[in-house]
Amino acid sequence: MDQDVPPKGYQAITRVVAGVAKPVKAAEVSVALGKGTLPGQVEAVRAKLKRLAERG
Repeated sequence: MDQDVPPKGYQAITRVVAGVAKPVKAAEVSVALGKGTLPGQVEAVRAKLKRLAERG
């Protein structure tokens, strides 16, 4: 597996946020991915967003 290519879950998040011109909330990304707004679902997306932000 290529280290420069993120896993599919991260790729999906990147596609969602790349198409938006303003900051988005983790709950909005979670809904856009077809997950939900329950705390556990949103926190999983938030954690992935933080990791992506740390990687640049």
